[in-house]
Amino acid sequence: MAQKVIDECFLNDRLMIGPFLNSPMPIRRRICYAVLKNWNMADITAEKIEQFCAFAQGGNGRIFDINSHFYAQKSYDAIILCARGEKENFHLLLDDEIDAVGADFKISIEYSDTFVKRNGNNIAVFDAEKLSVPFTVRSRREGDRISLKGAGGTKKLSDIFTDEKIERQLRDTIPIVEKDGEVLFVCGLRQSSLYETTENTKKYLIIKYERKFSEERQG
Repeated sequence: MAQKVIDECFLNDRLMIGPFLNSPMPIRRRICYAVLKNWNMADITAEKIEQFCAFAQGGNGRIFDINSHFYAQKSYDAIILCARGEKENFHLLLDDEIDAVGADFKISIEYSDTFVKRNGNNIAVFDAEKLSVPFTVRSRREGDRISLKGAGGTKKLSDIFTDEKIERQLRDTIPIVEKDGEVLFVCGLRQSSLYETTENTKKYLIIKYERKFSEERQG
């Protein structure tokens, strides 16, 4: 019975809270043991299992020590495994001939003379006559804001991350495209309403965002 629930609630190194909490306590304990063992926790005692069960029922953002390399964090509807380490900031140039390439993303620029329809949030489309390269691609900063239609002006990026339920340890990895201090594109999430296209736009500037998430982790 426990293995059946584990298969349902432990997916891609994440413990899904819903199926876990819907299980009887004896099953929960077995799930906790299986998860902690998978995450290479040493000396898994009955006390640690009880502590992890209580942690799983706690509030969003709480953390639980796993080992010297990793910790677990409660993030909305799941518990995820996070690597320890200092925040890594990035600051890259994006130009017509220079792609911005990070550890797990690539951002490039294209132009079009015909109408470009956005399909999802992995591209941003601007009026090329209103906006010119180069751009900066960087990690987020405290106080970052973006201009959005219907937001009464600008909105904090931190509020967007919360609205979209972006896990905290991923927020610093999301590239921000800016021009002269103005946020143009929160990659994968929002495009600024500045420099937007209209029915009179003749040339379209397209910022393309590609990302590959690494699932590798040390034992």
